[in-house]
Amino acid sequence: MAYYNKVLDFNPKNSYGFSTAAVVGTITASANAWDEQTSFTLFAYQGTTQRSAGVRDGYNVVAWGLYSNPNVIAVTYIWYSGDTIIETDTE
Repeated sequence: MAYYNKVLDFNPKNSYGFSTAAVVGTITASANAWDEQTSFTLFAYQGTTQRSAGVRDGYNVVAWGLYSNPNVIAVTYIWYSGDTIIETDTE
């Protein structure tokens, strides 16, 4: 499967009291750890945003979410065309 849009926008707004710097720093460090294990860049930090995850809008958004099921810790949305991923959001 091909993936051509790997730029990430972070929405740091959360109900846990984590600062923007803490959210951005932690997610960026995690993405860099993935990149270090591959032969190419999987993730590139674009900046912060107020966009929501789960909306196909041309942006790869990482945001906080609330779920009624206590066993759910995250949800990833993937949009694709043929065998090419065109957008992903994680909440």
